Amino acid sequence: KFIFMKLYEINLHLSGKLDDKEVTGFWEELKKKIAKTKIKILKETPLKKISLAYPLERQNYVFNGCLFVEAQPEEIKNCEKSLTIDNNILRFLILKRNSVPFKFLDNPIVKEKVKTKSVKQSAKQSTKTTKKTAHKTLLKKGPKKAKIKLEDIDKSLEKLLEKEI
Repeated sequence: KFIFMKLYEINLHLSGKLDDKEVTGFWEELKKKIAKTKIKILKETPLKKISLAYPLERQNYVFNGCLFVEAQPEEIKNCEKSLTIDNNILRFLILKRNSVPFKFLDNPIVKEKVKTKSVKQSAKQSTKTTKKTAHKTLLKKGPKKAKIKLEDIDKSLEKLLEKEI
């Protein structure tokens, strides 16, 4: 039986009421819970304390973290339920990704997956771009006009001014 694994990004806003030690402990526990399931963590961003544009549950600051994971859709649904239950998680967002953004590519496994996908995507994009450029060239009207020099403009202005006087 072949298992389809997909790439996901999980963004989390953790409560700003927690101190640094509690937040790091909670973050590590959360990663261990995720690792116990069939979800594979590929990359994580470090937690950062950020200020919010508007209060979220009467909190102006939260800890923001992000995980790039590989999992089956059913496992992500289970993960979503467990994230909803936890009170220390104020908000979370799970995004389906085609690849991990380049700034997070330290893991060689992730790099290899991105390379194989990018080759396929670049082949598709190249055919699209040739069609677009061909269409644009057909829409262009006439040859390109030559640029006019400032000296020529000055001469023509002088001639016009001489005629009026």
